[in-house]
Amino acid sequence: MRRRRDPTKLLAHFIQEKKKIAFLVGAGLSAASGVPVFRGEDPNAIWVKRVTSMGTKAAFLRDPVTWYNEFWFPLFKHQYTRASPNAGHEALARLSNLDPNLLVVTQNIDSLNRQTREAWAHQDKLVEIHGRLGLYHCSSNNYCILANETWAQAIDVFGPELAEQIEGGGADSSDPVVLTHVPRCTECGTGYMMPLALMFDEMYDSHAFYQSDKALAAFEEADALVFVGTSFQVNISNLAIEAGPRKRGIPIFNFNIRDGLAKGGGRRYDVFNIIGPAEETLQKLLEQVEACLEKDSLGRVETEKHREVLGGTLCVGKADFRTTHEVGNTVSNHVVCNKCLSQPSANVPATPFTSSDQPGQAKSGPSYAFETFPQPIFSFPFSEEDVEIDFNPCYGRLSHPDSRLEANIDSTWDRLSEEREAQGCSALFNAVKFRLAGCLLVKEGEARPMKLLLELWLTDYKTARGTNHASIAPLLQADGLAAHKDAQVYLSQKLGVSAILCTQDGDLVFIERSTKGVADFQGYIDTPGGHPEPGNLGLEFPLSPPSAFTLIQTLHDPANAALLKQRIRHEIFTSAAQEVADEVGVPLDKLETPKLLGLVRQLEFGGVPSLTFLVNCQCRTSDVHKYYAAGPKEGNESTKLLFINKQGVTNFLTIPDLKLAPAARGSLELFIEHTL
Repeated sequence: MRRRRDPTKLLAHFIQEKKKIAFLVGAGLSAASGVPVFRGEDPNAIWVKRVTSMGTKAAFLRDPVTWYNEFWFPLFKHQYTRASPNAGHEALARLSNLDPNLLVVTQNIDSLNRQTREAWAHQDKLVEIHGRLGLYHCSSNNYCILANETWAQAIDVFGPELAEQIEGGGADSSDPVVLTHVPRCTECGTGYMMPLALMFDEMYDSHAFYQSDKALAAFEEADALVFVGTSFQVNISNLAIEAGPRKRGIPIFNFNIRDGLAKGGGRRYDVFNIIGPAEETLQKLLEQVEACLEKDSLGRVETEKHREVLGGTLCVGKADFRTTHEVGNTVSNHVVCNKCLSQPSANVPATPFTSSDQPGQAKSGPSYAFETFPQPIFSFPFSEEDVEIDFNPCYGRLSHPDSRLEANIDSTWDRLSEEREAQGCSALFNAVKFRLAGCLLVKEGEARPMKLLLELWLTDYKTARGTNHASIAPLLQADGLAAHKDAQVYLSQKLGVSAILCTQDGDLVFIERSTKGVADFQGYIDTPGGHPEPGNLGLEFPLSPPSAFTLIQTLHDPANAALLKQRIRHEIFTSAAQEVADEVGVPLDKLETPKLLGLVRQLEFGGVPSLTFLVNCQCRTSDVHKYYAAGPKEGNESTKLLFINKQGVTNFLTIPDLKLAPAARGSLELFIEHTL
């Protein structure tokens, strides 16, 4: 039976990723502050003291003076004078400041959430759905309200004599608070002033202060629902579960002193019970979140300082992948960094081939700039077992703070779709892709071989067209470098693959790209290529809340995470052979297992990366001709095949004004360096 991962860590991961989290807080949060709970086994529980019969607006209107003297003041007097926030309240305030998409809906009227030392940066992220002690409203006109923040200010309602009785007597005083009359509303002069607290015969929408619409909207939109110290016997708990988990399958996290919510039962949603006092369990959650954010910052800022590990690394120079230098005294037990993935090349001008170029107009002139990795000093090519995958949300793209630049993603996609439709081309198809954030050479000990580590998350084709392939790519790079010391942090960086296809005759197979129906480099010579498809593994982007939760669960389970990473690696390797089959027509059973030669980055497109594979085929050049003539699956993307014997590749690259796509040129450079 698979061991379930720590639910506190799962929730911390949600908060780290700025997911929409809705907290519903009950009386258990304030128990450590000395405030009695409403239900439960505690003999001092408020609801055992005839609150359901007296806690109604009808009971108040029957005799307001008696209601205050015999019910309200004896029941809640202590909360005005002695209670103070505990560590649980402080943790919620801090969590709210860390995640602006987190909303706290409290059922408590003690106002302790608003008295924390940690100031709420977003005051609108706290909803007091049952009201607040110290506030009063008119019993006749609910829009009449005196906004007194503390009991001391209740002097405006009841006068100085009563205020002194309560504050002077204290919670332990046996002197009763005696009210001789109930003030009338100062706005309308007719209604009595009653506490702004939801009574048992009132609805959640009976007063605007309760913000019930805002709370229900948060439950409906949340990626996860969190209960803290609640008995699940109040209607708002059922409304929250119905709005989120039951309708959309989002998970529930229950912080309680006992299992208050059962698991299973054929439900669509998962329930995670975090057992213990709220002041302790919420602090542990906060610690986990801060630990995640600290770890994430290491991955965001300079990609962990470009992976330059103290004690000795071999680093790749950012101006030229094929130039290396040592940092420290040794080259062992550490990481080889790829600075070019986080900083633009210093010697390449920013003259991008952008999505603003008209479809169908091939670019002429010299080949475009590219960079390759790794250096020929390492033993290549790599087999599938020589590659490791780090699949983690911290490698995802960051949204640019300027909403206008983010809007360019949709506008670019819409424009390109209209242009293709006008030209009679097939419609653009968006699909999930892998995002490559880093490519590192890793060596763990002298006796173990060097491995290639790919740092991956998810993106999609539309985001790539609106960032890497758009005219704003240089601006996004500059802003990313300035704000995060990472030029690619605002770019899609979708991962592609290129295949160097070699026949039994020693000929390399190229395609000539169509002048219609392909996005870039129309009419150019290119290698067969495309993308590994995360969709083949059941991955999607953007992640829906249920999919995100399932994926995070998988990544937090070592065995399942390892299996997923193996499947991702296999998808990347097999995609190279699949592209050959789709674009050239050579059957998969005629292709040998692909070998990885390295990485090529196209600088015109913000350094968009592609992995180059060597794919040997078990057939003659003439057979490849026949397969292509029969009509491959994606034959519309090319117009003809070209064959260059591998011994003549070096001379081929010297042809003046050769219209060779940059990914293909970079792939041939890797082929020459690592195989010839």
